[in-house]
Amino acid sequence: MIKKFSSSYVKIFLIISYIICWLSISTNFDDLALMVKIPNLTINENINFFRQFLNICIFPILIMIFLRRVDEISFKNNLIFFLSFFYIIFQIPGLFIYENSYKNMVYVISSLNVIFIFISVNLYFKKNEYLIFIKITFLMLVLILSLNYKVFIYFFTVESNSVFYIFLDYDYVLGKAGPRSTGTSRSWLLLFILSNFIFIRFFSKHRKIKICLYVLCATVILLSQSRTIIFILLLFVFLNYFYEKKFNQISFFKYFSYYVCYPLLMLLLILLLKANIYTKLNNQSFTLEKGNIVTVIDKFKRPIDHQTFSSGRMNDWATIVNLVKQSVIFGFGSQGDRFLIDQSASNGLIYALSSSGIIGLFFFITLSIYCFWLVIRKLSTNFLKTLNYEDYYGSVVILIILARSVLESSYAVFGVDWIIFYTFINYLYKFKFVDDNGIK
Repeated sequence: MIKKFSSSYVKIFLIISYIICWLSISTNFDDLALMVKIPNLTINENINFFRQFLNICIFPILIMIFLRRVDEISFKNNLIFFLSFFYIIFQIPGLFIYENSYKNMVYVISSLNVIFIFISVNLYFKKNEYLIFIKITFLMLVLILSLNYKVFIYFFTVESNSVFYIFLDYDYVLGKAGPRSTGTSRSWLLLFILSNFIFIRFFSKHRKIKICLYVLCATVILLSQSRTIIFILLLFVFLNYFYEKKFNQISFFKYFSYYVCYPLLMLLLILLLKANIYTKLNNQSFTLEKGNIVTVIDKFKRPIDHQTFSSGRMNDWATIVNLVKQSVIFGFGSQGDRFLIDQSASNGLIYALSSSGIIGLFFFITLSIYCFWLVIRKLSTNFLKTLNYEDYYGSVVILIILARSVLESSYAVFGVDWIIFYTFINYLYKFKFVDDNGIK
C-alpha cells in the first residue's frame, strides 16, 4: 500500500514538473538574481523569479527519483535520452573553460529536467496515462498563442501588412519579449496537428470544424510570412493528402480547395478587412477597386535582404564555424552561438557545434538520425495500410521539428521545440516501437 501511494505521488510530481518546465520557458538566471539585487520587485518580476526558481528546485528531486530506480532503467529502452544526456552534458565544459557566462547553466538544468522526467515517466506511466503530457502540451500551446493577442490588435491598427513577421519590441507577457514569426507560426501548425491527435473522434464526426481550424491556423502562418514554416506547411499538406487517401478526382479537388485555396482566400479577405479598418481609424475611405486590391497585396511583403535568400543565416553559420575552431572539441558551452555572434545560430547542427563542440555534435547528429529513422520506419511500414492516427500525427510532429532545425536552433536548445520533441519521440519510441518490438 505504501509503495502504491508513493508511486502515485511520483506520478503527480512528474506531471507538475513537466508543467514547471513549460512555464520556465523565456526565463533565465537574471530572473533569479533580481531577487537579490532589487529589494522591491514588481509582480511580473516575482512571477518570473518563481518560474525559474521552481525549475531549479525540481532538478535535485528528479535526480533522486531517477536514482531510486536506476537499476530498472534499460539503456536500449531509453537510448534517445542517453544520447540527449551526453549532448547536454558536453555543453558544460565550455562555460568554465572560456568566458561564456556560467548563468547559462540554467539552460543545461532545464534540458536535463525534461530528460529525467521522461526517463522516469517510462517507469511509472502506462500508455493511456502518458496522454496527459500530450494534453498539457496542447494547453500550453493554446496559452502561448493566446498571450500573443497584442500582435493581432496591432496588425489591424497600423498600415504595415508585415506586422506578424516583424519582431516587435513590446512586452509579450510578464515583461518578456514576444516570439518571432517562425516560433509563432510553428506553434499554430503544431496546434492544429495536436488538435487532430487529441480530438480525432470529434473531428471525424465534425469535419467542417476541422477544416475551419486548419484554415485559421494556415492563414495565421501565411500572415507570419515565415518561409521555413510555410514550406513545412506545404510538406504537411502533401503528406496529409496521402494519409487521407483523397485519390479520386473529386476528392482531390475538395482537398486542394480546403488545404490550399481557402487559406489563400482567407488571407486576402483579412488583408482587405485590415485595410478597411485602418482607413476608417484614420478617417479615410477604402473601396474594393482593382487598384486598391492590388496595392493591398503588393504591400504584403516582409522586409528582405535581396542579396541573400537566407536572411543572413549563411553568413552567421560561416562566422560561427570559423570561430568555433578555437574550441572545436568542447565548444563554448550552452548558448555558445550567442556568446560568439550575440544571436541565434538559426541551425540545430551549428548550435550544437558552438555549444558542445564535435563531441556533443556527434551525440546530437546520432540522436537526430536515429529519431528520423524511427519516424520513417513507422511511416513507411504502415503508410500504405491503415496508418494509426497516433503513429501518423506523432511522426508528423517529429518531422516538423526535425525540418525546422535546418533553419532554426529548434530542439538543439531548451525551449518549446525541445519539450515537444521529447514528448512525442518518447511516445513513439516507448509505446509504439519498444513495446511493439519487445525490446528489453
